[in-house]
Amino acid sequence: MFIRSIVFTAIVFINTVVSRAEVVFRGVFVISNANSACSNGPNVGDQGNGQFHPRGFGNSNFAALTTGGEFDGVSYRLDNGDFSTSYKKVITQTLGWSIFATPTQASVLFKTLPNITATTSSLTLLGKVKNPNGSTRESGCEVDFRAVMYKVIE
Repeated sequence: MFIRSIVFTAIVFINTVVSRAEVVFRGVFVISNANSACSNGPNVGDQGNGQFHPRGFGNSNFAALTTGGEFDGVSYRLDNGDFSTSYKKVITQTLGWSIFATPTQASVLFKTLPNITATTSSLTLLGKVKNPNGSTRESGCEVDFRAVMYKVIE
């Protein structure tokens, strides 16, 4: 009987799915500047929810910056890397009446890199996005953004 209990416990343990917590930062994302090539938006003063997923800290191996408005959203994802103070091309997906992989890539840079440690509870991100909508018609569009966020562990 004792052996059966040990075997049963081992089987249950082996079949248990271990979920890993991901560290993300959530808050508000604001467009602080937009050049004239942004004829279809985003516009100065546009704001919405924002989420930053840093690579590292036990997180999955990607960095992502996501913004969401009332009826739309954009995700900028960088696999196997981190955002930097130089533009990096990112995987761009938009959400409207459906999810769209954009025809061209956006590029993202952070004006200053956030210093994130295990005790970081909030951060401010300042950066730029070239071609924020991933549109071939507005590839010259460039915006500055500001995001103020707090840490959430999911």
